[in-house]
Amino acid sequence: MRNISSWAIKNPIAPILLFFLLTIMGIGAFFKLPINSNPDIEFPAFTVSVGLQGAAPSELENQVATKVEGALASIEGVKKMTTTLVTGSSNTFVELQIGTDISKAVDDARAAVSQIRSDLPDGINEPQVARIDFNDQEPLAIYSVRGPDMPAEDISWLIDREFNRQLLAVKGVGRVERWGGASRQITVDLDPARLTAFGATASQVSRALRSENIDLPAGKSESGAGEQTIRALGSAKTVEELRNTPIVLNGGRVVRLSDIADVRDGSSEVRGIGRFNDQPVVMFQVLRSKTASSLKAYEAVKLKIEELRKAYPNLIIEPVFTPTDYVQESFDMSMETLFEGALLATLVVAVFLGGWRPVIAAAAIIGVTLVGLAWVLETTTGVHISKTVLLSIGTVILGIGTFVIKDGRATFLAAIAIPLSTIPTFWVMSLLGFTLNDVTLLALALVAGILVDDAIVEIENIIRHIRMGKSPYSAALEAADEIGLAVVATTATIVAVFAPVSFMTGIVGQFFKSFGLTVAVAVLFSLLVARLITPLLAAFILTRSPPEHEGEAGKRYIAFLEMALRNRWKTVAVGVAVMIVSVLMLGLAPKTFTPTIDQGFVQMRIDLPPGLSPDEADARAREVAGIVMDRPETKSVVQSVNGDLTGATYFISLVERKERDISQQAYEGELRKSVGKVPGIRARFGGGWGSGGLSINLTSDDPDALAAATQRVMSEMRKKSWAVDLRSSADLTRPELHILPKREEAARLGVSIAEIATASRLATTGDIELNLAKFNAGERQIPILVRLARENRADIEAIGALRVNTGTGDTVPLSAVADIQFGGGEARITREDRQRVVTISSGLAAGKQLGPALEELQKEDFYKNPGPGVKVKPDGDAEELGDMFGQFGGAIGLGVLLIYCVLVLLFKDFLHPITILSVILLAPAGAFIALGLVKEPLSLPVMIGLLMLIGIVIKNSILLVDFVIEAQHRGVPRHEALIDAARKRSRPIIMTTIAMIAGMVPAAMTTAGAGAFRHGMAIAVIGGLTLSTVLSLIFVPAVYTLIDDLDQKIKRFFSKVPTVTSEDKAIALKEEVERRASQAAAE
Repeated sequence: MRNISSWAIKNPIAPILLFFLLTIMGIGAFFKLPINSNPDIEFPAFTVSVGLQGAAPSELENQVATKVEGALASIEGVKKMTTTLVTGSSNTFVELQIGTDISKAVDDARAAVSQIRSDLPDGINEPQVARIDFNDQEPLAIYSVRGPDMPAEDISWLIDREFNRQLLAVKGVGRVERWGGASRQITVDLDPARLTAFGATASQVSRALRSENIDLPAGKSESGAGEQTIRALGSAKTVEELRNTPIVLNGGRVVRLSDIADVRDGSSEVRGIGRFNDQPVVMFQVLRSKTASSLKAYEAVKLKIEELRKAYPNLIIEPVFTPTDYVQESFDMSMETLFEGALLATLVVAVFLGGWRPVIAAAAIIGVTLVGLAWVLETTTGVHISKTVLLSIGTVILGIGTFVIKDGRATFLAAIAIPLSTIPTFWVMSLLGFTLNDVTLLALALVAGILVDDAIVEIENIIRHIRMGKSPYSAALEAADEIGLAVVATTATIVAVFAPVSFMTGIVGQFFKSFGLTVAVAVLFSLLVARLITPLLAAFILTRSPPEHEGEAGKRYIAFLEMALRNRWKTVAVGVAVMIVSVLMLGLAPKTFTPTIDQGFVQMRIDLPPGLSPDEADARAREVAGIVMDRPETKSVVQSVNGDLTGATYFISLVERKERDISQQAYEGELRKSVGKVPGIRARFGGGWGSGGLSINLTSDDPDALAAATQRVMSEMRKKSWAVDLRSSADLTRPELHILPKREEAARLGVSIAEIATASRLATTGDIELNLAKFNAGERQIPILVRLARENRADIEAIGALRVNTGTGDTVPLSAVADIQFGGGEARITREDRQRVVTISSGLAAGKQLGPALEELQKEDFYKNPGPGVKVKPDGDAEELGDMFGQFGGAIGLGVLLIYCVLVLLFKDFLHPITILSVILLAPAGAFIALGLVKEPLSLPVMIGLLMLIGIVIKNSILLVDFVIEAQHRGVPRHEALIDAARKRSRPIIMTTIAMIAGMVPAAMTTAGAGAFRHGMAIAVIGGLTLSTVLSLIFVPAVYTLIDDLDQKIKRFFSKVPTVTSEDKAIALKEEVERRASQAAAE
């Protein structure tokens, strides 16, 4: 690498052709890269779902969940099992270790569940094992559908059949899911009085419909005309014919279905109720397929939706939520930040390398001209030119201008390093299967200022040689080789810092794999540009420059450095004090998982009181929606009541930020207060990472101990002023009717407990879907649901009057063999790793960060000792927060170790790399001060900025130390070498630092929308670079003298110990040559 620049200058065609090809491939890859919100992650997981209609959570826990969990426990690679039990449903979520073969695990799970199938209750729906792929869970859009002349069941059928089929044919669409609506259903409403009069049971009716209303194959016959199929056709052709279905009762009596029930052709009971701005609608969401581009897929979906609107003009199809708009905004903002950062970094180079007046003047003229042109076009023709396009055009024009201006050619050399490094990176990203998402775009925005660093160091050194009187060609040859080792070492440090990020484990590691590799690849390309293209072009396009005299600022810096070196111990003490302050500030800094972002969109969930009917749940949800709509910041509200009627979800779109006086977070706080006034309603906000809440899990094998611990923790947490919306997953009780068998009477009549339960279940909820009779209507098979009429299902006397089969073939009323009374039971049970778990969740009051809240909680005695046999641990964002800091701490430690190893190999010395690494803790102090000034917490993007800071301060340190070591090898005294290094290397250090700061300014100034994610990172980088650069220019030379003194003492010590001399090496080499020659002669 040291002599590669000389080769490039002497052989210019090869490197130019190389980067021409890389640029072409990069441009092609850029337009093909998918654009998504998040990176695709490999997160192996699957679910096992078992339904048992009407079963209480406690029954499902004993009869289903424990057996399923036991079967799944033996599967290889299981990391965590979480089972959620609600009325009628058991769902076990199994998370596997990263790297586990998911296909094999799912096959093993199906086999394990099939082995215990006989141990599960008879009435369950067939267990479903489904693989979970989080890469196809990203919604492209949610649409509402309504039609004044079309009932909900017909709209639902149209979505399920026609919309689903056409949208799945669109490239990039993975799934289409309907929300709300209803399906067509034939309902048989049993009359309790008539059932009693005829002595009929619900099971007799259901069984008769299944056996009578069916078409079956009946063999085949042969005749003169050939072979013919025989079919037994028993299905009713009309609903009227269905009403006349004969029902055989005990004793051989026969009645028609209409004699004991009312038969209705209508829709199923609407439970998942959807509304858009209080209008009843049926909704569906379109999800992207794995590896697809969200933006491209969404554009295709919009075209298909337009076709559907034309095909069904009587339907109103409206988008109610389009998360892809945020993806587009984030992408546009990232590209703008990248262009703005590159332009500012270029202007900084122009200021330092000369020719800055015409360059800045040209930039101002170009900027004003383009903005004016865009304004004229938009006002006259309505054509809108995006900011990204304007910046692109301006960059190209400015680049051509700097090349034309002789004094600006050095700036041109630095400027082209950014596109020549960035564009080939897109090609490598494509090869690695990466996408353009928040993480990779964050990586590119972060390195915008760094990509020019190596080129700046090369150019500044070449110009310094030109000002010594050399020709540009000679200066490029000598200067590039002189600086080669330092440039390679500085790039290696950046790669060493970020490479470990790509190999972190868990979700954080999966999330940032593409981040670390993208940074590393871009920086490596910048190294190639600096070693091949920059010196090559400098040799042929730069012109001679007059000598430059040292400025007043440089003289003052050297004088201050002289004083610092005379008081080196005091200087080092100041640096150490700053390091101690950095460590203390790290511990005291408020921490959160991700920064709060105003997306103009709020997701709110409410918990409804258990036991509500569908109409009651809809009314309560509409009451809350009315509160939301009354706020002036609200643009629209999508309301969806959960199918189990336990809660509702709201997707709230806000008006533009400039049109409202408060932020999204303040809006949520106001809404929380308003909704909290509604009796029995509890609201929570957010979803997924960065939702801002604090959650902890309590686990135990003892339900009573767990309940007591939950009460204690809840009671203590209510005393915390920052805890809002405090809730427990175990504090909801669902009203129930308890049927208590009269065992002696039931035994005398031959009535079993199973018969009692079956009679009640079939009459109140109907049979499981698999066992329902079907009514054929063209291409559709419509289920026939048999149960009591709705008003009778709420009547305890009507339930008591239900007929139950006895052992003698007769029937008796249910009340004769059982007592019926009101009671209560758990609405939800959660289990984790085969133990019961209770999740206690709390929102955070305005101004309170997750990190400080969790730290405060963990110090409390009720957290450390919640109760006998009860364990507590963070959950959700709190769990990920601890994991994140642990993972990044490990990555930083490994990165520092790798940097040390790289420096030892490059400098062939074990001590002087310590001088270079001594500046690591100087960087965080400035970052924490800057974050404190703008009240920004320590978050995930800030941690990324701190990683970058470590790489940059080490990079600056290398430039100084490398020069001193080289000078000392030439016999220059140490003090003189240090002063010369400071004089000659401080300029490129300051240039690269200011270029990096300039590159971060656009991100630091953006606090709204997607830019808020990068804001804290940019502030940390700017603050850290400002302070650490100033300190390192003084601190590093002082530390070098101490390390060098230690090095000399060690050398003097080992000089007294016999060592291998150069003469010994020469003799050994001569003997080896002679030995090989003799062996060759013998052969």
